[in-house]
Amino acid sequence: MRESLLTGARLSGEQALALGVVDSVASKEALVGMGLELCDPMRGKSRQLLAGLKYGQNKALVDLILSDTADDPITAHSYWPLAAQ
Repeated sequence: MRESLLTGARLSGEQALALGVVDSVASKEALVGMGLELCDPMRGKSRQLLAGLKYGQNKALVDLILSDTADDPITAHSYWPLAAQ
């Protein structure tokens, strides 16, 4: 995982599954069926509720992407909790 993050190397579906990056993998032929099965319990639920849950899970990343903070790691060190100590 570290190598992929640092170098941009691609992971296979099986590697991503083993590392916990994804919850499941499927062939191209089974992908639509798996996606429908996954989202079936969400049908009928409030879109606002589901969006809020997704945002809550990914808040730090979404806020960083939407921020105007410079990407320079030297000046934007506040994103790393240990750097502030």
